Amino acid sequence: MQSKSINYVRGTLKLRFLLWFIAQRMLKAHKTSTEFRDTIQRNQFVIQISGPGSLSTRHFEIDTARINTRATVHPAPDLKIHFHDPEDGVQLLIRGGQTAFMYAVQEGKVVLEGDISILFWFSTISRWLKPKSS
Repeated sequence: MQSKSINYVRGTLKLRFLLWFIAQRMLKAHKTSTEFRDTIQRNQFVIQISGPGSLSTRHFEIDTARINTRATVHPAPDLKIHFHDPEDGVQLLIRGGQTAFMYAVQEGKVVLEGDISILFWFSTISRWLKPKSS
């Protein structure tokens, strides 16, 4: 029983770190990529991604010319993505695409609330979020 608890905590920390990493990559892409800034300028919304518990919650506020991100719950996000298991969240965010998210929704591993089209936008910016390979 204790090993399940330890794995749950590790998964939560992995998800929290991954969400922080995504935030850092978005902020860097905003500073360095004209194409990314052009993508941002056409949009205004808030995405909140969370896992079980409040430790693994982060919201991303896209506001035409800027990005704000905080490791807190947003009062009125346009899209909520909630993972029931932190490890599933990590795997979906790292390797999953639109199809993987839809299967996860059908299987009950993730809950989407709000404007689903924002998820499709989020997947289009994923190329800027990946670490550079050397």
